[in-house]
Amino acid sequence: MSFHVLPERGSMYFAYFAPYSYDRHLDLLHMAQTEHHCTLETLGHTLDNNDMSLLTFGEPEEGKKNIWVIARQHPGETMAEWFMEGLIQRLVDETDTTAQALLEKAVLYVVPNMNLMARIVATCARMRLV
Repeated sequence: MSFHVLPERGSMYFAYFAPYSYDRHLDLLHMAQTEHHCTLETLGHTLDNNDMSLLTFGEPEEGKKNIWVIARQHPGETMAEWFMEGLIQRLVDETDTTAQALLEKAVLYVVPNMNLMARIVATCARMRLV
């Protein structure tokens, strides 16, 4: 990958993947939990007491599969949370026949950001807030 640019200022930043902000993460959780077939639970807390969240889609029943999808185990994996946003949007879309067929056969346990603390620290360091 290479760039040919003329900077307009004294410094310039490039991102390999688009950042995924903490505010957007919280908005994603809020949007998902407003759906009737989604529940939000707290798996635990980070060292600074931020919630580590689990979204459960579907109702557990005899014979249904359990599927776990976990993202952002490392702070630089922003693309994983963008994937989670698309996945969650499909799971809550009642007109998405593929997602609805999946929910008939499985319960999805979704952790959009497993390493929330590292992401917050990395973002603050990039912004020189710590």
